[in-house]
Amino acid sequence: MKQILVIGFSLFLCLSLIQTSLAGNLGSMMGSVKVAKQVNGTISSIDTDSMTITLKEAVEGKEVENKYVFDKYTSVKKGEAIKTIADLNKGDEIILIYVRNGKNNLTKKITIGKE
Repeated sequence: MKQILVIGFSLFLCLSLIQTSLAGNLGSMMGSVKVAKQVNGTISSIDTDSMTITLKEAVEGKEVENKYVFDKYTSVKKGEAIKTIADLNKGDEIILIYVRNGKNNLTKKITIGKE
């Protein structure tokens, strides 16, 4: 009878530890999920050397400028046509999809004009 109780308690303890371990791993995986955000604005500058776009946006009724970095994976479209960063101009109205990557706003997709 004592052996059954010891085995049962040991099994319970092992399952409790496994569950705690899995919950901890799931929490760390969830922390790495990046949420994409969308902004609309007007391009105030493009710097191809530092790979940044400065965008004028209306935030809570005020006009602000924010910087967004782009990379070789950033897609650019105008309607259904595929474009490049070189097709962007100061003053263009764009819709920009980005994710927060460390200290940078990493641009994933740019649509020229309003959809």
